Amino acid sequence: STAINAVNFTTAESKPDTLLRGVFFRQELFLMGTGSIEVWQNTANATGFPFSRSTVIARGLMGRQAVAGWEDGWANALLWVGDDAVVYEMKGYVPTRVSTHDVERAIEQIALAGNGSVLKAFVYMSEGHAFWALKSDEWCWVYDLTTGTWHERQSYGSATWRAQFSVKNYGLWL
Repeated sequence: STAINAVNFTTAESKPDTLLRGVFFRQELFLMGTGSIEVWQNTANATGFPFSRSTVIARGLMGRQAVAGWEDGWANALLWVGDDAVVYEMKGYVPTRVSTHDVERAIEQIALAGNGSVLKAFVYMSEGHAFWALKSDEWCWVYDLTTGTWHERQSYGSATWRAQFSVKNYGLWL
């Protein structure tokens, strides 16, 4: 009976919503739903689930791939498109708005069409700058964390940038 209660406790959600993505960031598990983010820490519980929920953030994730920043060798900043079409950076456990009105208008157009799932975010480093890119089929916005500025990227003959993913290998971001 005790084991069953422990399992039920760990599967209960503080705010029932649809789980979209789990990311491991700062030695914690961030379970990102459509309306909230639950942060879980490995507390090495002797019985049941080894993690314990440490906090709940009242801001969700717009699309499953609209989050990046946990990758090794990057700037140690988690950014995501919130359920309100705003790009946030996690500062401690506080979502901090980093997007501009132009970026938010572009995201809102995707959200109004019900296409939040087409958003893809990825990170990379170049010439000492940490970049967070967000792209759709129609545009690509890139946030430079080093300068705090946004710019658009576009490949020749395309409405958006052809890059979609990144990986750090042999000290280089590819």
